[in-house]
Amino acid sequence: SQSQFESRKMQLLSSSTSNKLLLWGLLFVGHSRFIVTALECYHCEGADCEQMDQGKVDKCPDGETVCATIFNEGTIIAKGCLGNITEDIRIKCQGNNIDILNQCHKCKDDLCNEWSPNNMDLECIQCDSKLDPKCRIEGEPLYMDPTHCHISRTPNILCYALKEGNRTVRGCASTLEQQRTCMASDGCYLCNPNTLPVCNALIPKFEDAQNPNTNAGGIIGVEILSYISMVILIVRNHFL
Repeated sequence: SQSQFESRKMQLLSSSTSNKLLLWGLLFVGHSRFIVTALECYHCEGADCEQMDQGKVDKCPDGETVCATIFNEGTIIAKGCLGNITEDIRIKCQGNNIDILNQCHKCKDDLCNEWSPNNMDLECIQCDSKLDPKCRIEGEPLYMDPTHCHISRTPNILCYALKEGNRTVRGCASTLEQQRTCMASDGCYLCNPNTLPVCNALIPKFEDAQNPNTNAGGIIGVEILSYISMVILIVRNHFL
């Protein structure tokens, strides 16, 4: 009948309109999602990378999926969307490795090339007994002003004390290379300034380094007993 035909016609028109609206909705959502997920990376070059802030934020071009941080012997020389970094520097990032030690670190999340943002205010005693004999003190607190550590390329900056013969050096362990080097030495002591501020002001007595290394600005795993002895000495000297 005519009424059934008209009813069927209206159903088809309504279905067609709904499908069009659904299609436009999907296109809009997809476009919005593309905009939202465009990768962002921190950007800096040269001396600007030595500043305490992370640098400006760059939105990467279409298809770019990698944020990079490029190093020269542990110093950051460039950060940004990988494709935006100048080619003569970007060559350090060639290869499939996510992290090319000493050269390039690559990551794939927004602003993931931020280096130790929570470590900027960490301090360690930094001294050399060749220049200041007090640096050699063991088993009791060393009363010396701490200094800020440099920007770190590791998740955690740690304080260290390294003993080689009659020489003791204290400072910040801010690279994986430094940390690994000191881990191989019996004469190296590590502590975490996040747990105990300026923690290498007090170091336990320990043996000389078995395998001294000129690059050992690093770290060895801290034993629980070391922390306990440090706390006991601090309490004894300051509260008893």
